[in-house]
Amino acid sequence: MPTRNRVRSVPTMAKQLEEMKLSFLLCRTERHKWDIVTDRDIITDQWGGVVRFTRHNRCDRCDAERLITISTADFTVIHRSPIYPPGYLARGVRIPVAEARREQFSRGGLKIAKRGRNR
Repeated sequence: MPTRNRVRSVPTMAKQLEEMKLSFLLCRTERHKWDIVTDRDIITDQWGGVVRFTRHNRCDRCDAERLITISTADFTVIHRSPIYPPGYLARGVRIPVAEARREQFSRGGLKIAKRGRNR
């Protein structure tokens, strides 16, 4: 008997926003609130000078993390690796910041003014 490929349906953007934690919406609209956890993976030259290191940050609001590898030659970022908590990333759609703001606003119980009024 042939097997069928089951395609998992992707929830709409509206549904995903509705189910998203408020802290995730806040980070999407206002950016993350990063704290430095530690500096690690320190690479030194033969004389013991630091050549590069990786900074580990964590967001106070949503618990996202990022690893940033920095060169000490000019202190530029060589590499970034974001690590998002389950439920932060949307599946199958890109969520514009304006839509995340709209969802935050709607959770506050306020009504949006009709176009042309209150501008």
